[in-house]
Amino acid sequence: MQLANEPEPIIAPAPLVEPAAPIAVEPQTELTPAAAEAPTSGETVAPIPEASSPLVRAAYVLIFLLTVLASYTVWPQAGGQGHLDLMPWYWKLFPPFAFSYAVVRASIAAGSAARAWNRQAITWFLAAIACASLIGGLTYYYHLTESQDQVDSDDGIMTSVQAPDRQPHA
Repeated sequence: MQLANEPEPIIAPAPLVEPAAPIAVEPQTELTPAAAEAPTSGETVAPIPEASSPLVRAAYVLIFLLTVLASYTVWPQAGGQGHLDLMPWYWKLFPPFAFSYAVVRASIAAGSAARAWNRQAITWFLAAIACASLIGGLTYYYHLTESQDQVDSDDGIMTSVQAPDRQPHA
């Protein structure tokens, strides 16, 4: 017997499809950093070549050699060969090689993850910028401390020009 204030019970219809059998779930494995950064918006990501591949290693060696060549080509042009002549050999050797190493490591970090601008790639990019700044700072330092060996032949001679007296026209 139902009371007047009590709502009528709702009976759900029977399902039209039989329930599926339970699915066996394998334990989840730990995600690698590359898998953790994979895009989730349905984008497809190109497969990343293995870093141990001989072709990839040859590409990294080529990047290193090109950046060393570019460093030693641009530095005398931008900073002046005279300033480089004043520097000791170790300042001319180590900063360009450190710059090239940082560029290659940034390339490796960018190519080994799903996203190119990841934390490791940005860190190595900033290291390359720091090496380039060191190169510029060294050049500027040797520019400021360069001795002035130019001898002026006019030392001690004073030159003056005096305008002739002009007579007014009558």
